[in-house]
Amino acid sequence: MKVYPLIFSRTKREDFVPGFLVRPIECEHDTEHNCDFVFDYKKASRYVNIAIEKIKHTSGMRCVVFSAGDYAVYSGIACYTPLLIEKLAEKLDGTDYQAYQTDEADRPLVFFIGFAVKKSDYHGNVPNVDLLKTYQIYLEYLKHQFYEVNTDTEITEGIELEDIPCVSNFKPDCETADRISILKNYDAENYQNIMNYYFKQIMENPDKEISFVSDILPDDVKVSIPYSCFSLSEGSIESCIAKLKQQQLSQEASHIQQNQPIEHKTEIRFPDKQVLYPSSNDSIRSPDPNQIYSQQPQKKNNTPANSSLIILVIIIIIILLLIVLFKPSNSLLEMHIRKSDV
Repeated sequence: MKVYPLIFSRTKREDFVPGFLVRPIECEHDTEHNCDFVFDYKKASRYVNIAIEKIKHTSGMRCVVFSAGDYAVYSGIACYTPLLIEKLAEKLDGTDYQAYQTDEADRPLVFFIGFAVKKSDYHGNVPNVDLLKTYQIYLEYLKHQFYEVNTDTEITEGIELEDIPCVSNFKPDCETADRISILKNYDAENYQNIMNYYFKQIMENPDKEISFVSDILPDDVKVSIPYSCFSLSEGSIESCIAKLKQQQLSQEASHIQQNQPIEHKTEIRFPDKQVLYPSSNDSIRSPDPNQIYSQQPQKKNNTPANSSLIILVIIIIIILLLIVLFKPSNSLLEMHIRKSDV
């Protein structure tokens, strides 16, 4: 089965690479079927950023599954390296991992890896990957740029993994509030079975936005969380539901307040007048001309009374100039007289 590793991680010399350290191409053209496969990496980033947030304050691993364009990401895990190594323990014998645990500031690596599968390639099977195999694939790609000063997004052409039937006997027990479901019966030891359930739901319901993340901290629960379902790392579901409802009420109150008409007006001043316009919360309309008034006393008409006389004098002067300019010369006048005498 062909899958496309999706990796978001620190390296030795650089923090998280924008646009993922490894991902499938954004748009791939399939010449055989004459169609394009789009991987929505921006949407994937929103899911992954939530998955890695404060990961070290949880069990050290979050399980993630979501859709991104024409792909669904299977068996995604967000990990805090020290806790992951502790979880895998003796299974890591023979795995070259010691040099890839911290960055140059000695911070433990936090990373995400999942496997993007084209929705059109789904025929009831999933990649056969457990936690150890997932970590080994992550290390293999991490080594490509781990010591580079400037890292770039590596576009993967995909890898072939053995596939197995997508079988799941998991039945979610959820508490729903404000379009968000909180999974009550999440079991970390049974995470693969849970991933199979949600992955199958995504593939069989393409018109629905289905996604899941485990181990969300109660303080990070928000109405705007992008996942349609999540489980809590600690705390009671009842208190989380109450918090979500309070957030929803606050948002509704804020929305009502923003759309409520406000009586006062915003005054905009100019050098010689002021105009009263509606404030930003009022309905938008053109200013009333009757609301425009002079801020300073009107100026008196100081035009001189004899202005008409001045204009008349100017006209007379112009007429005289025209007469002088067009008056016949003396020689022409004499010639005219002589001709008249004959």
